[in-house]
Amino acid sequence: MVVLRQRFQTQSIIRGERYGAKAIDHLWTDRSINIYRLPFMELSVITLFAANTPNGHKISIALEEMALPYEVRRMAPGDLASAEFRSLNPNGKIPVIVDRDGQQVVYESNAILLYLSEKADMLMPRTPDARIEALQLLFFQAASIGPMFGQRAHFTKVAPERPPTVVERFTAEGARLEAVMDEMLTGRDYFAGEYSIVDISIFGWLNASVAAGFAIDERARLKAWFDRVAARAAVQRGIRILAAPSGVAARPGAAA
Repeated sequence: MVVLRQRFQTQSIIRGERYGAKAIDHLWTDRSINIYRLPFMELSVITLFAANTPNGHKISIALEEMALPYEVRRMAPGDLASAEFRSLNPNGKIPVIVDRDGQQVVYESNAILLYLSEKADMLMPRTPDARIEALQLLFFQAASIGPMFGQRAHFTKVAPERPPTVVERFTAEGARLEAVMDEMLTGRDYFAGEYSIVDISIFGWLNASVAAGFAIDERARLKAWFDRVAARAAVQRGIRILAAPSGVAARPGAAA
């Protein structure tokens, strides 16, 4: 048995169907969390610290796609400022994973995606040229899509003050990026040719954008890609596990 002492009063779910046993749901209400290494866990449990956010969805979707055994700690905003959490990520942001197999802590969502793809040996192109293209697209998502979509949603949907020039800037930039992505998909079903962590990284933010009311129907290739990814069972499970109400244990893949 591995025992972790944390100050997080959160829900944990352990997934292990890949290893021939029924997943076990645990709900702890105290602050001392016991994580059992079960016989069917050929790989160690990965702990995902996350919330129902675009970057959180990236990782829960990837874990579902790769069928890696994992548990989820749904984090409240107040948890992120704690010394315990900052010992995992000095920047105090989610998502973060702790992989007890490799004794590794990884933060920054696209770094986590790369780590998981290497661990599972899947969802990343293998040839040098294709891998470089995929890396470029991951950095494109991190540097452009995430920040610009986030600012667009904030200043058009959330901010109490909405300066017109600011709203116009981020609205225009969001639309421009949608056009860029639509063009990137010319002649291909997925951004890197085959389905990969690139699609997962972009979907997290585009899914949130569409849910916020930013329609992409006029971008035929982008809309077809979005529908294609959204229809994947692992994608649906990854979103559902972080969207479940706080304090309710739910096995990944089970009905919410």
